[in-house]
Amino acid sequence: ITMTKNTALCWVAMATMIALCDPAAAFAPAPAIPSSSTFASTKFKLNGFSLDAAKEPTSSSTDSRKRWDFVRFVRQSSRFVSLPFAPRAPSLTLDNVRPGDILWQQQGTNAFTMAPLDDVVMGGVSASRFEDRTGQWTGTVTDENNGGFVGIRSTPSFQWNMDNCAGLEWKLVFNGTKKRRFKFVLRDSTDFNGITWTTSVDLKPGKNTVRIPFQKQIPALFAKTVPDQVFQREHVVGVQIAYSKFEYDGDLNPNFAVGAVDLQLLELKAF
Repeated sequence: ITMTKNTALCWVAMATMIALCDPAAAFAPAPAIPSSSTFASTKFKLNGFSLDAAKEPTSSSTDSRKRWDFVRFVRQSSRFVSLPFAPRAPSLTLDNVRPGDILWQQQGTNAFTMAPLDDVVMGGVSASRFEDRTGQWTGTVTDENNGGFVGIRSTPSFQWNMDNCAGLEWKLVFNGTKKRRFKFVLRDSTDFNGITWTTSVDLKPGKNTVRIPFQKQIPALFAKTVPDQVFQREHVVGVQIAYSKFEYDGDLNPNFAVGAVDLQLLELKAF
């Protein structure tokens, strides 16, 4: 990717912020906040790697870490995070969604696509890619560097009024050999670190139909459940899918394994 010197410096600063405020908050616990001594050096150090991008990451004597991909971090984060001084995006048109409406379809003319949002945003080295034409999401997840998830998120943002709907339904194909637990996520806020509305579902190998009733969603932040929240179904602004090592409130995903991920999206519709 091409960027000016000032833009590059801004993204280095954003890397510092995102290490403390993970935008993939539904999928991993909040990272520890560094002590003041962490910033005593002229080089930022985040979770054990150095943001002096021209040099190799540092390794401790007890934890050999993989190289963090700063360029991939920028490429992924820039799709979802606006810098403070960036021009404000135009207001989104409110779309009234009715039960039965198809919102995304493989090989269709869609108003949005999905893009990767992996644990690289918090220093991990898992990686995935999404092919819009086929709906194929493939990648490799690893828990090295304290990571452990891959994900995809809708882009650009939209604004759906789903007040007349009871939920969403995904049709997809899981190309695996054993059942695995994925998180299906809705967002009703454009806040950088807002609440995510999450439904954990075990997918079996082959074709799956996943129904996500709004009433059964779990509000979460940094993989912790948040009580007393109300889902704003008249203001749905994003959808996500994640395969994560982390479940909720310190529990681990019981149907998770590191390795390859292969999921094909076929259709998303309202019910």
